[in-house]
Amino acid sequence: MLTIRGLGNAAVGAPHKIHKYSTRLLSAMIAGVDEKDDPEDLITLEAMSSLSKVLDQLEEIDVQPILINIALRIRPFFEKVGVGLG
Repeated sequence: MLTIRGLGNAAVGAPHKIHKYSTRLLSAMIAGVDEKDDPEDLITLEAMSSLSKVLDQLEEIDVQPILINIALRIRPFFEKVGVGLG
């Protein structure tokens, strides 16, 4: 969870490097969203928060190739009842 948080904070602390590492950052965030060994969804929530920070710093061209994958990965969480995403 702390690793995911640190990667998300890189978007705030070093926004000039986000473009260079965008593919790796987005892949790490998606892996965090897919974490199955997280009964309280803490890693998942942190990954979604960090994903939001990273996406905020990226240009559309950087996100376009992976956007459908991101949408498909986070969709179940909008349908899930009882998860504190708000």
